Amino acid sequence: MNFFKKIFFKQDRDPSLFGEWDSIIESPESENVKMAFYPDGKLIYHIISNEKIQILNLTFYTKNGLIVSNQPSKPKEESTRYYFENNYSILCLDFDGELTKFIKKSSTE
Repeated sequence: MNFFKKIFFKQDRDPSLFGEWDSIIESPESENVKMAFYPDGKLIYHIISNEKIQILNLTFYTKNGLIVSNQPSKPKEESTRYYFENNYSILCLDFDGELTKFIKKSSTE
């Protein structure tokens, strides 16, 4: 079955995303977010707010400039447009018109 999964269910993942990313805080009201993208399609999302940390274990793939993420425990695909600035060191995410920027911390390759 693994063989067939690899052939028929392969989803693309942009290797430029692989690694750890920290949000660039632009205002005191902004939440601190950390993300880690892995080559196997795992996406770990940390939201740090008021001394609390919320961790979301997601899956992702990329398609036509979009990150398509899903939370297996509560399935629903979400699409976020993305692009890079500053020679791939800044990740820009545009979710429903709200732009958030992240700086690359390390690689997970």
